[in-house]
Amino acid sequence: VGDVVLEEHTGSHARISAEQLRRPGNSLGQALAFEPGVQNNQAGAEGSYSTVTVRGASAAQTPIYWDGIRLNGASQPAVDLSDLEVLNLESVDIFRGRSPLQLGGGIGGAVALNSPRGQRDSTALRLHYGSFGSSGVQLGTSFSGQRWHNNTAFSHHQAENDFSLINDNGTNLNPDDDRRERMHNASFTRDSFLSLLSFNPSADIHYDISAQYTARDSGVPEWHNDEANQASYATRTALLQANQRITAVQGSDWNTRFGVHAQRRRDVYDDSLSQVGLGAQHTRARGDNKGLSAFTEYLGERGTFSVQADIREEKLRQDDWIDAESSEAKRKEHNLSLGYIRFSEDERWLASVGSQWQSLEDRYDGLYREGKDRRSGDHHGVDAGLQFSPTANSRWQFNLSKIFREPSFHELFGDRGLHVGNEELLAEVGSNADLSLQRTYDNGEWTFGLFQSDRDNLIASVFNARGIGHSENVGRAQVRGIEFSSALALSDRWSTRVSATAQDAENRSRTRAFSGKQLPGQAQLLASARFKYTRVRDSAWLEVRGHSGKYYDTANLLPAKDALVLNAGASFLRQAWTIDLSLNNLNDEQIEDFNGFAKPGRSVHIAVGYRFR
Repeated sequence: VGDVVLEEHTGSHARISAEQLRRPGNSLGQALAFEPGVQNNQAGAEGSYSTVTVRGASAAQTPIYWDGIRLNGASQPAVDLSDLEVLNLESVDIFRGRSPLQLGGGIGGAVALNSPRGQRDSTALRLHYGSFGSSGVQLGTSFSGQRWHNNTAFSHHQAENDFSLINDNGTNLNPDDDRRERMHNASFTRDSFLSLLSFNPSADIHYDISAQYTARDSGVPEWHNDEANQASYATRTALLQANQRITAVQGSDWNTRFGVHAQRRRDVYDDSLSQVGLGAQHTRARGDNKGLSAFTEYLGERGTFSVQADIREEKLRQDDWIDAESSEAKRKEHNLSLGYIRFSEDERWLASVGSQWQSLEDRYDGLYREGKDRRSGDHHGVDAGLQFSPTANSRWQFNLSKIFREPSFHELFGDRGLHVGNEELLAEVGSNADLSLQRTYDNGEWTFGLFQSDRDNLIASVFNARGIGHSENVGRAQVRGIEFSSALALSDRWSTRVSATAQDAENRSRTRAFSGKQLPGQAQLLASARFKYTRVRDSAWLEVRGHSGKYYDTANLLPAKDALVLNAGASFLRQAWTIDLSLNNLNDEQIEDFNGFAKPGRSVHIAVGYRFR
């Protein structure tokens, strides 16, 4: 109860399985980026800062959920995927455009991370080793009683990331000063724990409690790859949540879910020697959020009515250990969503409508500033979807939605270093529209879609002549595109998956130098294809990915190099043993999602697993 029912969702959707997620050498961002309309931007090496965007939306405009809890917030507007252990996931759902009622809404879509919920009693050990000092271990166990079940996993992952790269010294047009060298200060370690307990005291009552903890420590590379660089970044994140789910309340057609959650995050950034930024920094950020949520639905004969309400409180305290200064920001947020889904008698038609309302209040206590120390706002969003199945193997879908995003604490009150907040900021708003056709066959399926998104009040940092950044609502953007994906079984042993996206992410800013340009970081063409050969319990695969038409900056003066990467791998299953092999970036392409921060070249990764029972 309260989970997304995919059969009742009229928007575009894709699911990534555990098999895809657990491929050695594969990150969460890379797995997501195989789907149409999705891009992953990673700041260089394995374990470095990584974000995902959907249909040209920024990372802050793309909400990430873990078991229904939104990880984005005022203190962390863009979720860093490198903080998340991919081995602790059972699957990932990607919703492009319109999002389900249970997940709120994002300007480009939403991503839902799902913890393992299997009922099989077992214990499994997995060891991983790869190029550039990459290694890891995971121990997972699953056991149950008559009315309860538990999944628990421990994992450790690390990498030296001392791969070879070509350093152009920031002079792209002068190859004479280029030199090949090793990446410096890019190592990382991550330890993770996950435990989920499910309890069923009766047939219609279900409880689940989950606890997660992640500790990550990493170096922070310098743009010129300085060997003496010692900057570091450390995060500690804990998430607790509990839910009660009741089906057929007192024998009626009503189902309910009531949940509570609490999240605590601690970040420490140390550049005391001023080797990375524009000045010495040693800061700590302490973010806490907690909330209550309630969901209820009425199951009619041909329709479902749903209501979801939640209360969320968030607090961020920032301490500057060099200047001995502190600041604190708080947000109280109330959300209410209503939805109704209607089926036709022959189930060829499905129509859905929804409405979202949000009210919030912010308070700030910190450095002296001439602005206000509190603000409040109310927002309203609506959405509608229509699905028509003229035949048993074809389906048309059409969706409209109006969405919004509130500015983060940093954008509102970020009086730190060379950035000044703006408490007068307006929320980013936008509208989404898409039309898609899906056809299924005995040997697979394909989907073709068109989408358009109009956005206003976009927030960006505008810098003055002294180099001081100021948060402002800079203007509008329109993103239009075409998506295609297919999954086909070519024979009993051969299968293929293909995805492609062509999009025009046009900046319609009031600033003449930016108007008509492409939004930074958004490629105009994305494509990927995977071919797989399976024989009994063994398989081998070949994959190609590429993108083009991407710029690093708003003025489109810094084009990113077009990229084409070839990957391959194999998997072997022998009774309780599994062996997975991945060969990444076989063509040894040097790719930079962020200007000046190269990703690893050719690498080899192998994982060996054993299931004890």
